[in-house]
Amino acid sequence: MALRDSWQTFSSAPHRVMFFAGATQAILAMLWWAYDLAARYTGLLPFIDWTLPARHGHQFLMIYGLFPLFFFGFIMTAGPRWLDMPPPDRRQYLSSLGLLCGGIALFYLGMVSTRLLALLGMALWPAGIGRAGWWWLQTVRASQQTAKQHPWTVAIALFAGMLGVACFAIGELVGGDWNRAAVSIGIWWFIMPVFLAVAHRMIPFFTGNVVRPYKYWRPMWLLWAWLAGCAGHGLLEILGLPQWTWLPDLPLAALSGYVSWRWGVHRSMKVWILAMLHIGFAWLSISLAVYGAHSLLLLAGKAGLGLVPLHVLMLGFIGTMLLAMATRVTLGHSGRQLAADQPTWVLFWLYHAVILLRTGAELFLSRPGHGYLAAALLWLACFGWWYRRYAVMYLIPRADGAPG
Repeated sequence: MALRDSWQTFSSAPHRVMFFAGATQAILAMLWWAYDLAARYTGLLPFIDWTLPARHGHQFLMIYGLFPLFFFGFIMTAGPRWLDMPPPDRRQYLSSLGLLCGGIALFYLGMVSTRLLALLGMALWPAGIGRAGWWWLQTVRASQQTAKQHPWTVAIALFAGMLGVACFAIGELVGGDWNRAAVSIGIWWFIMPVFLAVAHRMIPFFTGNVVRPYKYWRPMWLLWAWLAGCAGHGLLEILGLPQWTWLPDLPLAALSGYVSWRWGVHRSMKVWILAMLHIGFAWLSISLAVYGAHSLLLLAGKAGLGLVPLHVLMLGFIGTMLLAMATRVTLGHSGRQLAADQPTWVLFWLYHAVILLRTGAELFLSRPGHGYLAAALLWLACFGWWYRRYAVMYLIPRADGAPG
């Protein structure tokens, strides 16, 4: 009976199961990568000849194998409130979770056994995205709300994610430029639109609840500008023209820097849970500026910055926003006070060392592999602490006794 009650609690809300799976995957995906790095660069662990290239495995796990779990945990919780619609029933989100977790389990198993099994895992992943994405699409269409720009943005991005996984699988089968397309689609047409839509909708709202006086400012043209820039950047990368991405990157870097100031980053620092969101968002303008500099170097015939722009974006903007948003959602939906304690605040700043280690190793070390490993281990330390502190909240009843 106790086990049944625990399952009923754990599965009582989509954010519980999805965020728990996402937090677990954040540990497992980086643990796998840290093992590969340690085996390659230190020789302390036995080298494994994975059935897919290690770089491709890392790309798939960190783009498609991680973020959909957090996306659906958030969308299935907050989305119905946006649209004044009922939340998904237990069968809907558990079936999606089963496909996603089944796919990733097969992928891990296939990486050490047979390539076909890894590809089968890839095939289950878009099925899980599609199962939950279809529910979301139907919910958006059925809603009587008139302002549905953010929900539609998320819906389109989810189906772009399915396209990206398909490109990934095709690339593993036939080679060519499909892998490049899969990575570009995953970042610029899938992950970025979701984060930008959520930031556009939620950061001014959260700030206005805390900062007084505060003037809300989130014009829709701002979201359209971001989305157009992401679409253009992704397309240029797919076409093999990274030397021209500065055209959308630099104007959007300047715009995003202005937005960060306009939204009140300087006024948020006294409230840590809010400051985490603003600091995470501030990385957007930095990331786009680094991408713009990289593009201009390529245009001038120079070597460029390698994978530094990618990691500034994914570890900087996306990583810090993920930590900030997951912390806020977890606290709010566990019936606890919306306040980050001092260890969480310290952890948030410690995570920034992951960004510095990964990018600094590539820029300044002649043999950067050990720096990559150090960054992976620090990621594990940060997310491991976060997991120990917050993941347990998904397994126990709400502190305020409310359902969900």
